[in-house]
Amino acid sequence: MGQGFEIIQCKWTTGISLQELELLQSADPKQLSEEALCFVKCISEKVGFIQDGNIFLDNLEKIPKLPQVGPDKLKD
Repeated sequence: MGQGFEIIQCKWTTGISLQELELLQSADPKQLSEEALCFVKCISEKVGFIQDGNIFLDNLEKIPKLPQVGPDKLKD
């Protein structure tokens, strides 16, 4: 599956809004909502950055960048 699918699936699972998705790129992590934090965790697990609670830096480049997925695919 492509990276866009992981984003859509994690958006649906966590209930994060489009506005919160846009804020993820510039927000202070301490100010993120619970939905936003769950979204980051979801994506990180789906691409293998986090496995069994461990962080694998080698997989960091697999985390999708949000601008690659158009807003038409992420509608609330």
